[in-house]
Amino acid sequence: MQLRPYQQDAVDAVYAHLRARDDNPCVVIPTGGGKTPVMASMCRDAVGRWNGRVLILAHVKELLEQALDKLQQVAPEMWHQIGVYSAGLKSRDTEHPIIVAGIQSVYRRACDLDRFDLVIVDEAHMIPPDGDGMYRTFLEEARKINPNLRVIGLTATPFRMTTGPICGPDNVLNSVCYEIGVRELIVQGYLCQLVSKGGREDVDTGGLRVRGGEFVADEVEALMDKDERVESACKEIVEYTRDRNSCLVFTSGVQHARHVADLLRRSEPGRDGLRRDLRPGSRPGHRRVPRRAREVPGQRQRPDARLRRAERGLRGDAAPDHVAGALLPDGRAGLPALRQ
Repeated sequence: MQLRPYQQDAVDAVYAHLRARDDNPCVVIPTGGGKTPVMASMCRDAVGRWNGRVLILAHVKELLEQALDKLQQVAPEMWHQIGVYSAGLKSRDTEHPIIVAGIQSVYRRACDLDRFDLVIVDEAHMIPPDGDGMYRTFLEEARKINPNLRVIGLTATPFRMTTGPICGPDNVLNSVCYEIGVRELIVQGYLCQLVSKGGREDVDTGGLRVRGGEFVADEVEALMDKDERVESACKEIVEYTRDRNSCLVFTSGVQHARHVADLLRRSEPGRDGLRRDLRPGSRPGHRRVPRRAREVPGQRQRPDARLRRAERGLRGDAAPDHVAGALLPDGRAGLPALRQ
């Protein structure tokens, strides 16, 4: 797998930073721009060229699966050197040169995993600015094992609505070593041109409270998940996407997602967005898996599909190449969520 020019520039910028400075760099690439191949390339170099040991951290298993997939594409010869430590993926490898891990599974297990030279954090804006969060807890213990540990962050949103930039002298990540914007990738042909359309119904969000830079989730769902509002939104969705092969529909919560999915099924009975062959009991021996684990693979495997997802697992998860539309009847407030 050959990196795109800007991806190679990002890798080179990280290496230059690590050579010239003693602190921790951050790479900013827009959602859809391909951060995971950058991570995979750095892992290949660190282990194959410099005999180091690397840990990739992320907060949802979909990101771990993406990292594993790209590592296999970038460095297939190193597949036997890659381990996984994640309860969600039912694996607890500890001795491989490259470990891909869920932070929830390892944040109290730094000693079990032993020494690392590099820790790469996907969706690095999830690292808290202060306090004793899982990332900080793990890194503090990991530095006791290797005081020279370096941390590399990758994100599409290098800021928080409440506290500002994620990089700073006293933060885990200290400076942005490489950044490319959405507009640049559109001009270069790597991202599609965005065309926005406002919904026909105006929604008054003036009564919603804000917490952590986002509207309070339960209040948003109560506001958006009203019969007439959902019916109006679904009618527009069907109209806008009749000539599309696929689309993403963002909702404000699980119940809202189910409501939207039910109406879309009834509006287009011949185009059921959930793959029937991925539902429990549809094949002999098919085991039950969570709804999120069924719907997402179904959308990825079938071009003519509609994916309805709630908030969990959405940010940072790579959408398939054939997605032709994204609709947001969810009322979210935060700029980071919109950029994701």
